[in-house]
Amino acid sequence: MSATRGLQIYVGLVGAVALSLLAGFLRADLPLVVPPQNVVLLVAGIGLMMAAGYCPICVGPKVAVSMAGTVIFALLLLLPPSLAAIGTAAGIGVLYTLMRWPTLYVFFNIVQSIITVLAASAALRLSGAPPALTQFGPREIMAAGAAAGAFFLVNSVIVTQFAVLHGETSFLAHWRQFFGRSAVPYLSTLLVGLVVAVTIVHAPIVAPILVLPTVAIYRSLRDATVLRRQTRETVEFLADTVDRRDHYTYEHSHRVAALAKKITARLGLPEEEQEAVAQAARVHDLGKLGIRDELLLKPERLAPHELEEIRKHSVIGAEIVGKLPQYARGKEYILFHHERYDGSGAFRLYGTHIPIGARIIAVADAFDAMTSDRPYRSALSVEDALAEMTKGGGTQFDPVVAQALVAIVREETAQAPSQATARPAAVSTQPTLS
Repeated sequence: MSATRGLQIYVGLVGAVALSLLAGFLRADLPLVVPPQNVVLLVAGIGLMMAAGYCPICVGPKVAVSMAGTVIFALLLLLPPSLAAIGTAAGIGVLYTLMRWPTLYVFFNIVQSIITVLAASAALRLSGAPPALTQFGPREIMAAGAAAGAFFLVNSVIVTQFAVLHGETSFLAHWRQFFGRSAVPYLSTLLVGLVVAVTIVHAPIVAPILVLPTVAIYRSLRDATVLRRQTRETVEFLADTVDRRDHYTYEHSHRVAALAKKITARLGLPEEEQEAVAQAARVHDLGKLGIRDELLLKPERLAPHELEEIRKHSVIGAEIVGKLPQYARGKEYILFHHERYDGSGAFRLYGTHIPIGARIIAVADAFDAMTSDRPYRSALSVEDALAEMTKGGGTQFDPVVAQALVAIVREETAQAPSQATARPAAVSTQPTLS
């Protein structure tokens, strides 16, 4: 069965479950009387849901949360379950249709939102609170907490399974990356929805004022995201500055990061780990900012004591990025990316005691250095560089990582064979360092 066919069947099953649950809740809610205030809540909720959908908040690489969850959670606390589900489905459907999402994706998000709302409503009832809350005491607040947990769990499981069938990753890896990492901001948006519902019930005249703290929370999360992005961009700009100091290494860090990402994917590492390795590889030579130009730009081979001095750039780079939370894992990859697999490196780490990200960056870094011209030598041909990588497996490099690189390059050069012999061969005894 193809992935597309499996995805269609899954969406169909989710749709069938959603419609069955909605029919059951509609029967339980009959006679369904919709007073004017509920009509106002529905219309306002749909409008706010759509507005929030256009302003997602990125909380990490490829991870975002939306304040639409605030609106949806408030609706399911204040309205009969079936009415809240219908209103949510309407808002989600119109939003993603206007955003020109594929029909399958629009339908999936409609039906999964119905299941999520009804599951949260069921948790509310099972916790002892009536539907369409008209007061909020300790029991109702605790029931709302249970509903928030059900909302998060059901939504995350349904969406993660969709991603798995789409062929993106394994279930656990996707859930940890997209929901595990966003759990706190995600649940925070539901907490704001609870505050909105309590205010509407007990002090409706004050409810419009809640727009101000909601916007403030949104801006705070957005500004924190912007700051993280700008910090990363600044660090990467500094790394590019290092590359530009020597035209022989221009865009070296870009190539190493791209190759490291391919190796992590080849090894089947979780998406989160792939991002961490690529991010560290992108700035692995940042510490060269602290190395003298006469060493970096020296046209002759480096003496042993000069090699030792220049290798200190990994320590300097790790110290720089170690002060930034987004490089909490990557700092070790940068620090140890010149360690040798046999334990003869500066820190005497060996084998798997060297972090996997450092082992991957070491291989990608060395291969790009071998196939690039240097003042004291010409570039190796791709075939000669691959032979060196294989030869160094088990001594300088992790043999598994080295073979992964060899396989990747051979596959790519098989598709473009002329590139494999584009550079002249020149064997050098100079230790690989870039």
